[in-house]
Amino acid sequence: MLRVLDTRKLSAIAIALVVAVLSMRPVVAAPTNPADQMPLDWPAVPNNTTETLKAQALADKAHAAYVAKNYELAAALFDELLKIKPGDARVYFNRGNSYYKLQQLDRALLDFSEALRLAPDLVVALLNRGNIYLRTEHFAEAIADYDKAISL
Repeated sequence: MLRVLDTRKLSAIAIALVVAVLSMRPVVAAPTNPADQMPLDWPAVPNNTTETLKAQALADKAHAAYVAKNYELAAALFDELLKIKPGDARVYFNRGNSYYKLQQLDRALLDFSEALRLAPDLVVALLNRGNIYLRTEHFAEAIADYDKAISL
């Protein structure tokens, strides 16, 4: 049994390294700088609704909180934003990163999974979810996420 786990762990780590090399960026389970967050902006149009303007203001505040390393506030603001934009995978992805920074891996995992349900080809969510699986020693799941990321 131990030998199987060691092989799976090594496979997951090897795949993570391949993904990192192929994407030419480090594989991390949460952004290491603000630019790694997915941008949340809705184009200005002449008939912008109050709701869209409120969503943009919340997104800007959440991003500022994340940059300031106030991850609790960022997560709370993303919660509010999801009430306005419940089907936006980017919001789930960014909130997942906030949860990851707070070491709330179970909540981060749920958010990355929801982001993938909404946008199945969102490679960064696959990588981040795979990294959580790797960190929590769910090697088969990590390998599956890394394999899918490579195939995209």
